[in-house]
Amino acid sequence: MYPIMPSSSLLCSHRILGQQLEKDLLAQGYSVLFVQTDVTKEQDIVSVMQKEGDHFGTIHILINNAGKFQHKSFMT
Repeated sequence: MYPIMPSSSLLCSHRILGQQLEKDLLAQGYSVLFVQTDVTKEQDIVSVMQKEGDHFGTIHILINNAGKFQHKSFMT
């Protein structure tokens, strides 16, 4: 079980990963919406806000946890 709100949006730049997570959560009874998003593009953000409003009605909590990272050893 994932620690998410009963109704949540999944924003992810990786389409396949996001779609699979959405499918898994829907199967567990969560109300979720996956939106493939590039948070560096203003139009993507505008589109996400519109889709979330259409799907959920209102946004009660917004958590921005976007960031760039690299997978590499700390020892190099």
